[in-house]
Amino acid sequence: MDVQQRLRVAVEAMRHDLELAGAGPTRGPFAGPLNRLFAPIAPARIGVTGPDPELSFRPDRVSVVYVPAGGAETRLTADMTSTGSPIVIDGSAPGCRPASACSFAVGADVLIFEAGGVGAAHEVFTVSAVDAANNLLTPSAPLSRPYSAPAQVAEVVRRTYYLDAPGKRLMMYDGARSDVPLVDHVVVLQFAYYGDPRPDSVMPPVPGASSCAYAGTPAMSVLTHLGGTARNRWPHHS
Repeated sequence: MDVQQRLRVAVEAMRHDLELAGAGPTRGPFAGPLNRLFAPIAPARIGVTGPDPELSFRPDRVSVVYVPAGGAETRLTADMTSTGSPIVIDGSAPGCRPASACSFAVGADVLIFEAGGVGAAHEVFTVSAVDAANNLLTPSAPLSRPYSAPAQVAEVVRRTYYLDAPGKRLMMYDGARSDVPLVDHVVVLQFAYYGDPRPDSVMPPVPGASSCAYAGTPAMSVLTHLGGTARNRWPHHS
């Protein structure tokens, strides 16, 4: 009975996170789903600790990213001077409480991105310090590049659900700090993915950018044509 109850709780947690996968900022000129920038559902472990190789696939795990309802979000008001410099944000943006650095908190995972479409510069960092008086966020590690105003920042949730095969456990990883066992005595876990059967349903990235669906110059689709008729074009959100 205990295992069944834990399984129900775990399935509900996965359902909740999968339904929210891809939810993006809700305020400002760049409000909209995250699939405008990157794939918010991945068949691999993503995050700081032990991520799977880029573009790898594992049927026994799934990772999701989303902006939580009411999460902190705003924009940069000044260019970063280096990859490790504090980030200057707009503390008076819509939805921000005064003198609160827009409610960002130490330990929060934050998506920073430039509004350039699929494949535009973006990454997730963890906040190590907040200066509410000067509206500064300090990343816990240097970013891959210095971002320029008006790049956007938004609090995000990252989750990876996966099978610990040797331990026979369903696990949850938070993308940064911890792996938590959810259910014991799990021997098989498999996720199935369904998509549009036509590669041209995925829009190519902007010139100079890249994405997991295109490669080369000029960009050529790396997806297999599975037949059928494309009904939706990227980006879409459901």
